[in-house]
Amino acid sequence: MAEEKAAIDTAIDWVKKKGFSKIKAQHVDEFEDPSSFTISGGSEVVAPEITAVRNGRKSYFDIANKEEDKQLLISKWKLYEQLARLKDGSFFIFVPFGLKAFTERITKKHNIQAKLVTL
Repeated sequence: MAEEKAAIDTAIDWVKKKGFSKIKAQHVDEFEDPSSFTISGGSEVVAPEITAVRNGRKSYFDIANKEEDKQLLISKWKLYEQLARLKDGSFFIFVPFGLKAFTERITKKHNIQAKLVTL
């Protein structure tokens, strides 16, 4: 949990430095939680780690996690990519140390358009 908290804190710092506002973040007291979504065809409810707005465009941010159910991870990332596109924003995946190849492999194989940010 300490590693996850550190990753979220680092990600929020990055989002702030890039000029985003209206930040919503999971598990961070100073921010409201982002909206959650039910993945179609399932009962799984997901929410991005962070959402934020820059230049009127809403972007979605998630942190790569190898322990997560791989199919759920793919569905989740595809959903965030589509939501970002609908809001004329971007989808970013924060990549903790050691997960770069894993994240690149999934995004390429499943044609997920995301900007990868190394933590």
